[in-house]
Amino acid sequence: MSQNAGPRSALKSIHNLSLDRSNSRSPIPKPIFLLISLLFIISTYLTLRSFGNQPRKVSYSRSPELSIPKFHIHNSDEVSNQNLSEFIPDQDVLKGKSIMPKMGNATAKAELGRATWKFMHTMTQRFPEHPTPDERAALKSFIYLFSRLYPCGECAHHFQLLLKQYPPQTSSRNAASLHLCSLHNLVNERLGKPEYNCTSLAENYDCGCAHDPDEEGNQTKLTGVELPSKTT
Repeated sequence: MSQNAGPRSALKSIHNLSLDRSNSRSPIPKPIFLLISLLFIISTYLTLRSFGNQPRKVSYSRSPELSIPKFHIHNSDEVSNQNLSEFIPDQDVLKGKSIMPKMGNATAKAELGRATWKFMHTMTQRFPEHPTPDERAALKSFIYLFSRLYPCGECAHHFQLLLKQYPPQTSSRNAASLHLCSLHNLVNERLGKPEYNCTSLAENYDCGCAHDPDEEGNQTKLTGVELPSKTT
């Protein structure tokens, strides 16, 4: 054997030994491989599922058109501190012209008149006997505004003419009731109807409301009075 045969022989022997070892490895049994694969798939599925169950933070953008308006409830202190001048009608509003059109249906006009007189007489019969300045102003303003808003335009115009000559009387329940009753009789006179007896207002226009116990037995009997003319 030559000298160069030694290394080649050694390399060949090492190479053959490596091949023998590689060939001697036994393959992984198929059932074990399938089990490992199944465990891997299950582990991957559980991992992905755990991420999917985590709560998501969703941000909602609200457009200005769909925004819900906020309502502020005022308490009594806030209302009392407000400037209420905008709610108080001025003289131009109180004593303006009638804004309603003419009512051509005579039947509807008569029904409206009867219902209105009943309401007005009942209201003055319930007016305080000793009203405060605020209560007097409220009744006076109501009567003037009523003369503008009465649904029968021609009736409202005639009522306004009467108010110019005989302004509302609000010093007491008696004064307010007699003033309205006298106006009612002036309307009856124009329509050719009989005069109404103003002394029977309390009996004919009793609203059925509970009376003030302090006023029982001390009610002033209504009697006819002359309407005061407007002084210039």
